[in-house]
Amino acid sequence: MRALTGHTDRVEAVAVMRDGQHAVSASLDGTLRLWELETGRCVRVFSGHTGGVQDVALHKDGEHMVSAGRDGMLRLWSARTGECILERRSPWPALRGVRLHPDGQRLVCWGYDERVELSTLDTGDSPRMLRSHEAPVTCVAISRDGHRLVTWGYDNTVRIHSLESGELATTFDGPDSEVVSAELHPDGRRAMVACTDGSLRVLDLQTGAWRLLGHHGYPALTLALSPDGRELVSGGEDDAVRLWDVETGANKATYAPPSSGEGSIADAHRLAVSAVAFLPDGRHVLSGSFDRTLRLWNTATVIHEPPPRHRLPVRLLTLAPDGQRLVSGDAENWRVWAVPSGACVQKLLSPPGSVQVISALPEAGRVLAGRNDGPVDVWALEPHSLLGQLAGHTRGTLAVAALAGGREALSGGRDKLVKHWSLEQGTCLRTLEGHGQAVMALAPLPDSRRAVSASADMTLRVWRLDTGECQRVLEGHTDIVLTVVAHPDGRRVVSGSMDKVVAVWDVDSGDCLQSLEGHTGAVHALALLPDGRTLFSASEDGTLRKWDLESGTARGTWKPGAVPRTLVASAQGVIAVGLDSGEVLFLSWNE
Repeated sequence: MRALTGHTDRVEAVAVMRDGQHAVSASLDGTLRLWELETGRCVRVFSGHTGGVQDVALHKDGEHMVSAGRDGMLRLWSARTGECILERRSPWPALRGVRLHPDGQRLVCWGYDERVELSTLDTGDSPRMLRSHEAPVTCVAISRDGHRLVTWGYDNTVRIHSLESGELATTFDGPDSEVVSAELHPDGRRAMVACTDGSLRVLDLQTGAWRLLGHHGYPALTLALSPDGRELVSGGEDDAVRLWDVETGANKATYAPPSSGEGSIADAHRLAVSAVAFLPDGRHVLSGSFDRTLRLWNTATVIHEPPPRHRLPVRLLTLAPDGQRLVSGDAENWRVWAVPSGACVQKLLSPPGSVQVISALPEAGRVLAGRNDGPVDVWALEPHSLLGQLAGHTRGTLAVAALAGGREALSGGRDKLVKHWSLEQGTCLRTLEGHGQAVMALAPLPDSRRAVSASADMTLRVWRLDTGECQRVLEGHTDIVLTVVAHPDGRRVVSGSMDKVVAVWDVDSGDCLQSLEGHTGAVHALALLPDGRTLFSASEDGTLRKWDLESGTARGTWKPGAVPRTLVASAQGVIAVGLDSGEVLFLSWNE
């Protein structure tokens, strides 16, 4: 890896020359720079734009290039001498991008509206304007045979024009997220796009069908295809450069700094990656960043990374009913994990609304998300999309739980209420009232006929769900009850509180059967193994404790190195822990 420095503002575009030994960068500092890649030396600086340079396109002769500036100017440069040979004002006060036709004579440029302009380098022919979209154009690509112009716009459409006639040939629906970078595959049948929701997608240019390739994670900003079309490189707001297999979608490598929680490369970019390009050999990638530098990567080098983690404390954790997938979340993003291997298989942006709690539904790939502003959202993970919303809480939702079968759910919130929902109809079946403070946690009993709620009023309540009747109030904690889990026998629940106590309750009599003491801080989370005998607790004191419920004794204590915030256990006995450090740990705790 090599760093190329010299720009005084962020890099907006990079392009590699045909010799594979030189590259050009465009920057908001108003200049372009020609680089010698073997040494990292800046060979030449191209000055003339009176605003930032937004894009650059290389001529097929390897001797010239065209730049598009925020000053609205197009400039043709000699790479050999640095001279500006031609300049022309575009129809826009600021240009967004430029592409050169394979014939080397024509170009396409676009600004910040719904039009694109077709023109020639020598301006001998009058420019031709196409109204390509009903909203501003975001990306443009020219097919390698030079016959088709493909454009993407804010109107969420993809449009294919004939470059000869300018006529609109085909319109397809977009991917439901803004496309910020696009490139046509060498086979001419597919287009690869990067979206602001972090997804990388493949468009079939014959049918208009979309396929999800992978998730860059944070908003993706740029992508590029290898010369043979087998690999794709992406860059985004997470400061990372990621290498992908185009056919399988496998994330083959990630080049990121240690501070990202994923990387192990000390000299990686420190700010968003805004531009990427493959070298002709297909084994090296050049990237440009908001940190004003360019970096040259050898993609043939295997990077052994530490396990990925969240940037921020992990406050959300839910396990799919089949025990095969785990979803974790912080304030910025969600991750989906394969429980058997502990591998992170998907990274998603956290939905809007400051999600406070999540719960997996029996239907694969669906999650309930309780929001700080009140509603409960129903999300699909693949593709990441909002399926519906349950609106009813007047303040933040702090607890959600799916009932057996996945057709109904419960939610609890700061408004002191428990709500019973039909997920099929999206309606509230009944509202359960009684708590004097916020509802912090919910635990349906195994038969789904009753549920237990935990509250900031220091009590738990046992509810009959078909009538909404409160059958029992469980009293004994001396501070806010933060968590509750149901025992597999259906007759007991276990609660954890800010009073540092873990309590075991009989839901029929309301009696406290056991008080498990030992934590020196609030008990945040609990998880029971399927045997009904082994309990794990996570506390503000920075420890995990293992308890034997039959004897009521602690069987072990472990300090994971950061405060454990959330905890779940699978039917196979795997325990997943979310930490304040951003890590998600998978444990198999033996004696």
